[in-house]
Amino acid sequence: MGKRLPLIIFGFLLGMLATFYGSHVLWLRGQQTERPGNSLDNPIDVPRDLSGLSIKNPRCRVVHTTDARKAGGSMYLQQVDPWLGYKWGWSLTQREFRERDGVFGDTGKLDGLILPDGVTKMMDRGHVNSCGACHNVPYRDAGAGMTMAKNGGTGRNTPHMFGAGLVEMIGQHIRLQAMAIADTNRDGWISLEEAKGKRCVISNLSAGVQGERTEIDFGSFEDLDGDGYPDLNPVFYPIFVDENGKRIAWAKSLNSPEVAGYTFEVKVFGWGDLFVPFRPPTSTTLRAFTSA
Repeated sequence: MGKRLPLIIFGFLLGMLATFYGSHVLWLRGQQTERPGNSLDNPIDVPRDLSGLSIKNPRCRVVHTTDARKAGGSMYLQQVDPWLGYKWGWSLTQREFRERDGVFGDTGKLDGLILPDGVTKMMDRGHVNSCGACHNVPYRDAGAGMTMAKNGGTGRNTPHMFGAGLVEMIGQHIRLQAMAIADTNRDGWISLEEAKGKRCVISNLSAGVQGERTEIDFGSFEDLDGDGYPDLNPVFYPIFVDENGKRIAWAKSLNSPEVAGYTFEVKVFGWGDLFVPFRPPTSTTLRAFTSA
């Protein structure tokens, strides 16, 4: 028995090692990681992700509610489970999107729109695969961030991300008010006939709200100059649709034969950009993708 004891101990340790290795490999494969490597692998030969950012969890869209009894709604998350609500939003900002998601890498690549000097190119925000690539101060908390080569010799800082949702809500409210003016039959899009003779004039205050009221003229819903676009402020991004209100992806203007009208989104980000014909006022952006 004494002679076999070292063999028994060796076999026991070998079994423990095999069990640990096998369970570790199975556990790793159970994660939805995009990069299979570990800390011992050369990242050039075997991509690795020690941060866990490439592990995917389902994207969640939180519905705005005012009743905390509606589980999963925004008020429920604020009053019942604020930590879960925070982590859902945090996960979205830290997620690394993939090419099959429609957003991909080349972070910081300077081949975006040409700046007004006619030579320098803007850093295209389409060349990132995560919100956290720019909004990373404090680290991994969706705050402010680095200086970008954009609209000026010294560029500009990445603005703080907190409060962006409120700005988007303003954009959504402007859209609803504009649609209420032009979408006469309330079918969710504006036909060429509905657009005739209507201007997008919106108050800075909602009905019933006290304060200094100002009317803001965003232009005409109609294409008065014949350029194929509604004569609205460039913050209104038109989406051309057919007679059933379905988007026509290949349509470039209202002059396309299949186009019966349009709907639009209010692009609230990208302020301070000079609008030049044939060049959009803001470059492609990950934000438009994540909020879609």
